[in-house]
Amino acid sequence: MLYRKIYGYICTSNDITLSRVHYYRINLFMIPLNRISRVRLENWCNLEYVFHYLDRYGALHKNISKEGFEFLALGYFRRLNKKIAYCERIEPKDEFIFYTLAQLYDRVDLDESQENLFKRKARFCAIRSIRKNKNYDRSWALLSDIYAWISLVETKNKSIHFVEKAITYIKKAIKYDPKRKEYQEKLKGYYHLRNQEYVS
Repeated sequence: MLYRKIYGYICTSNDITLSRVHYYRINLFMIPLNRISRVRLENWCNLEYVFHYLDRYGALHKNISKEGFEFLALGYFRRLNKKIAYCERIEPKDEFIFYTLAQLYDRVDLDESQENLFKRKARFCAIRSIRKNKNYDRSWALLSDIYAWISLVETKNKSIHFVEKAITYIKKAIKYDPKRKEYQEKLKGYYHLRNQEYVS
């Protein structure tokens, strides 16, 4: 199962970043970001992945029917898509909103399309976030996670290229937040992944 291959490389931040109040337009209404609830969006950034969700309900281990498994998975993706639609309506978007969208798109159904499997929308939103603020370490770290994933699903002759990208981007995250131990651990994991690619 593809979800399990990247298990050790997926990690999200638990910190809550608060900044000055920005105003966002949703369906013609101007709403302060603090009223949209920045904390709510932060929680969405830390949303459990579908394999964690299914595991929590015992769908990965118990003798559950195919219909029951699909019911749980569809429920997860239905709620995820609502969160994505909510964030897409926020205008204008700063680096945090694009980062939130990148985190949500990182959790879409990988079996639905090649675009989802290679996480193109997640990459696009992470890059948009970085363009808004190149010092935004969280987006650099997420982008490194995405390329580490791609290295596992890409063909062997291309996978090492994406591992190198993951290493480059996590080094960017470390540059902008050198005190975060999580990034150092990711870097060690990517070095290990690169070594595996070279010897395999």
